[in-house]
Amino acid sequence: MPGRCADPEAFRHRVIDGVEQLIGAHPSDRVAAFSHAGTINAYTGHLLGLARNLWFAPGYASITRIAAGRDGRRGVISLNESGHLHPAYLSAAR
Repeated sequence: MPGRCADPEAFRHRVIDGVEQLIGAHPSDRVAAFSHAGTINAYTGHLLGLARNLWFAPGYASITRIAAGRDGRRGVISLNESGHLHPAYLSAAR
């Protein structure tokens, strides 16, 4: 569908809806989802109340953890973790 990503607000809403569907499909489970930088930016920005969709540059293979309560509360636990990556990778990626 041409032009789907041209509207930043539509993109943000698609990301939020998609993540919320994933959360809803796996209550009480721990879920790993892999995404591009724009997706993680849009969802975490939404949780933090930021207006911009792109507000930080996630590192390659970094981890961002989100808590999702059954009561609908969401929170960013960690952002852009890289401690699991080999130090040689981290120095080469800079």
